[in-house]
Amino acid sequence: MNKVLFSFLNAQGHLPSTMTIWQSDCPGLGRRFNRGVLSKDGELIGSSEVWVIKYWFVGKQVLKTIANTEYMTKDQARTLVFRMKALAKQKIDPTFLISSFISDEAIHASTMRFKEFAEIYIERHAREHKKSWYKDRQFIDGHLKVWHNRPLNQIKRQDASDLHYKIGKKGKVTANRVIEVVSTMFNKAVEWGFLPDGYPNPTKSIKRNDEFPRDRFVEDFEFPKLGAALQAYPKPKIRAAIKLYLYTALRSFELIKLEWEWVKLNRNMIEIPGQFYKTGKKHRLPLSPPAIKLLLELQKGSTSRYVFPSKNGKSHISRIDKDWRKIRASVGLGDVNLHDLRHTSGHIIAEQTGNIMLVGKVLGHTQAYTSEKYGHIANKSVQGAVDSLALVLAEFLEPANH
Repeated sequence: MNKVLFSFLNAQGHLPSTMTIWQSDCPGLGRRFNRGVLSKDGELIGSSEVWVIKYWFVGKQVLKTIANTEYMTKDQARTLVFRMKALAKQKIDPTFLISSFISDEAIHASTMRFKEFAEIYIERHAREHKKSWYKDRQFIDGHLKVWHNRPLNQIKRQDASDLHYKIGKKGKVTANRVIEVVSTMFNKAVEWGFLPDGYPNPTKSIKRNDEFPRDRFVEDFEFPKLGAALQAYPKPKIRAAIKLYLYTALRSFELIKLEWEWVKLNRNMIEIPGQFYKTGKKHRLPLSPPAIKLLLELQKGSTSRYVFPSKNGKSHISRIDKDWRKIRASVGLGDVNLHDLRHTSGHIIAEQTGNIMLVGKVLGHTQAYTSEKYGHIANKSVQGAVDSLALVLAEFLEPANH
């Protein structure tokens, strides 16, 4: 790694931000170091050095990435800068020179593997800017695993189109979400200098699948077989997680990340910190007696900070959807996805209370229209709503008590 680059590292071994060193012998030419990520092995990975140009065009200052320093010498960059600035003075947009000056081999010479860039994308963009970044991680480790060992520059539009079609056979909405993540990743690869300006995004012009709002709930006649399937499932932790998911109608990420510090059993309540929401407000949810009983059982002997810890106890479980697919398949509920269980809880609350506002309160909706599908306004407490929900669910989820 370049010695200059190491001079920018902070105490954690990261580049704190993008750094640009402007060349004194060539005004307008800069050497930019993009922030790297510390790997699990203690090595700095993913940092790239690129040549950038700064010039004035029609009264506006323009900053452009030229090429990776690995594929363009400083003399070549100087020559390109002089030519571009000369054209800009003549009010001719000089950006076309970037692709014409650099050889085809060089302009497409990003040898970074997709998996390596994916780690940078997760740390630098997804974690910092997306509340649901873990879904990007799931897509990368799952659907996009076929690209892990391929260089970024070798992933073309046909690859993205074929992948979108393949995923779409099982889930049209999922296929759209995966392609959106890929699109963002390649935009960031250009923005951060891992690919040159103007590099074609492989997702461009891929027609997205039509999406329609789902209106699938677990029906009354389906609950007995769902309850039986849960009781028979051999993983106690997963059984408890899905039961609590139904009793509380938490979002899946709220459930998975749930910490004991957020569980206020002395007040019969869960308080999820505001850092997970755009509004910055805590999500407070009263607990029903069956939910409290379930949490007390989970708390016995627990040494982890998480309600649903991973195998080593140092983190939380990463997902429950794989297990849910096995459970639903065993009783013929193949069209009921995990999120439909949350809709089901909302539907039950609406039927039991007739109160649209209570549905929104329990589910943590921030906008009233999000709850419109669940019913009409009446007047009951949120505690009463979760108790009513538990009364219906417990008949099937806790058969030993009935």
